[in-house]
This record gives sequence, structure tokens and C-alpha cells, in this order.
Amino acid sequence: LKSPVVPPQPPTCPSKSHGHGRQSTARMRSRGAGCRVQGQVQITDQVASAERNSAQAGDCHLEQARRTRDAEDEVFEKVRRSLLAVRADADAISTLPVEDLRQMVGFVAAWGSKRRIARARALECLRILLFQPSCGDAVRADPQLEAAVVPLVQAEPALMAVVRPPPPPAPRTPSESSSAGGGCSIPRSGSFNRQTQVRRLLEGLELVGRSTRGAWTFPTCPLSTEFDSATDGFIKVFSSLQRLGLHPLRSGDEPLDVAGMLEDLGGSWLDLLSFLASMYRLEERKSLRSRVVETAHILWRLEPGFRATIETAFEQTGLADLPWLEAEADLWRDVAGAEAARAAEAARSSQALVRELAPRMFTRPCLCTADKCFRCGHRMGYILALRGCGWRQSTHDLRCLRRMLQQR
Repeated sequence: LKSPVVPPQPPTCPSKSHGHGRQSTARMRSRGAGCRVQGQVQITDQVASAERNSAQAGDCHLEQARRTRDAEDEVFEKVRRSLLAVRADADAISTLPVEDLRQMVGFVAAWGSKRRIARARALECLRILLFQPSCGDAVRADPQLEAAVVPLVQAEPALMAVVRPPPPPAPRTPSESSSAGGGCSIPRSGSFNRQTQVRRLLEGLELVGRSTRGAWTFPTCPLSTEFDSATDGFIKVFSSLQRLGLHPLRSGDEPLDVAGMLEDLGGSWLDLLSFLASMYRLEERKSLRSRVVETAHILWRLEPGFRATIETAFEQTGLADLPWLEAEADLWRDVAGAEAARAAEAARSSQALVRELAPRMFTRPCLCTADKCFRCGHRMGYILALRGCGWRQSTHDLRCLRRMLQQR
């Protein structure tokens, strides 16, 4: 048997083999380090890409939120203008479906809760809506809607009485009823309190004077506390003047003295007009320009001193370029003339009605009873159907039958 032939192996050099192994190890280490560095770079790129995507998503979210907010503001202004247009016509609101009224109240409440500065406009709409019986019933029947409305109207006792009526008083015993005169009078919910509105007007003027530091110029920095304080003061002045303008003076009420309030605060009509003009020009408050014009209009109707100031303000430096002074002055004069004409026509109509209903001189006895005055409704004494004689009392309206009989 022959042994297998083994081919001769080339001689190996120990030094070369050892060096080759070290080079391979170094290459492996460098390759591993390169892989680690490449992995770190990839991770860094992924993190940066994620941050960019997150930033882009945040920008898109902010843009979408801004568009939604602008759309809500536009819808609210349309609703507000519509409500103001039909404020005097209660039938126009009462004919709306209950579901539409509920949705309108919910939208106004949600919009007002998101915007602290503009809550006065939301309250203005809620006053028009909630005083409608059908709308008040719809709000009280929906607990969620009532919970959304309460935070806005909790400072308004009249509106709170509509949303959450107070419990009825406990029935009186016969002895209590007899001691109280046989009954009690409960004030109506939503009744107008003139003293409260005058006090609110004074608070608003004080806030305006304090925020402007006596300069009576609207602050120009939107990020300052004076900017917000001046806005809140103007909202108080506007809301109180609006309510005072809707309710005429009654017997025993003191006339409104805004000039005296301004004088106590170290201001004047021209200072108040300068404040309104500076606020009207400010771009950051352009959403309140219609209220500025309405405030000037109400003051023009209620205060002759402000009327004289605003008519002579065209010659003042810095006030002549305001469009709401030039364009509206003739309109305000027309409004005042129309109001005077309506008052005169009402007086003539009432006089004609009194002449028609009054007893004739020759168809009635010379002496007869007159149950009530035809104008003021108070019980009178007797009527003497003779020339120069009229009502027995002389404390009634000048346009009562006594004056008419004296003129015959």
C-alpha cells in the first residue's frame, strides 16, 4: 500500500501572517466605526426630518386654527348685525324655529367664552335673544346650553333671572297678607335700573382716564395693560350709554350729566372726542369702529354740549380728517329732525284723540264726573263745561283737556 501523496505547502512567514491579521483587524474596526458614524448620521437626519415635519404640521394647525377663527368671527358679525336690525321687531325673532334659536344662542355663547375682550358684543346678542320667551324656554330646557350661557351672563342679574329664574316666594298666611296690605308687588325681571347704568358709565370713564393717564388718547401698544384697560373702559361706556339712550327719562329721574362726570375726572367733551378719534384711527381696534361711531351718535342725541363740540370739531387739528365726523354729521341732524317731527305729530294726534273722546260742551250737563284723564290716566274730580273752566286739578299734563277747553 502506498501512502497518499501530500502536495508540498509553501513556507509561511510568521511575521507576515501576524501583520496581515493586524491589518484585517484594523480594517474591521474602521469599518465598524464607519458604520456606527453612518448610523448616527442617519438617526440625526431622521430626527431633523421629524422635527421639520412636526414644525410643518404645527404651522398647518395654526393656519387652520386662524382660518377657523376668522370664519367664526365673520359668522358672528353677520348674526350680530341681523339681531341688531330686528331688535325692535320682536315678532321677527319669535317666528324662528326653537332649534335655530338654540343653535344661535349656543354659537354666541361659545364665541363669547373664547374671546374675553369681545364678551360685550356676545352679551349684546344674548340680551336680544334671551328676552324672547321662546328662546328663554329653550335655554332652560337644555342643561348643556344653560351651563354654556351662565358664565357669560352671571354678572347680569336681568339675564340670570331669565336663564335661572328665582324660586317663587312662599305663600303668605292670611295674617301676613292683611298686614302687608293684601298683596305684594314683585319687580319684573329685566327691569331697567337707571342708577346702575349711570354708575357703570362713571366707572367706564374713570377707567378710560386712568388707562390714558389723563391724556385722553387711546394707547397704541397692544401688549400693554393700558391697552386692555382702555378697551374695557370704552366697552362699559358704550353699553351703559346704549341702555340709557333706549330708556327715556321718567318722572323723578335726574338728567344725565356726562359733562359733570368728565369735569370731575379732569376732562372735557373735547378730551372724550379726542379719545374716540384716536381709538377710531387705531388699526388694532378697527373691529370696534362701528361702536365708536354709535357712541358718538348717542352722545350727540343725549348731550347738547357734545353736539356743539362735535359740530365745531371740523376746524380742530387732527379731527377734521375723520370720515365719521364729516359723513355722519348731516345724517345725525336728519335723525334729530325726524325725531322732533315724530314727537310733534304724536302730540297733534293725541290732541285730536282727546278732542274726539272728550265730552262735548252742549251735549253733556254743565257738571259731570270725569273718571280719568285722557292723557295721564289719573282719576280727576269734576269737569265744568263752561268757557275758561277745565279740569279741577292743575297738576296734570299741559296737553290735557283743561288747556284745550281754555283755548276754545
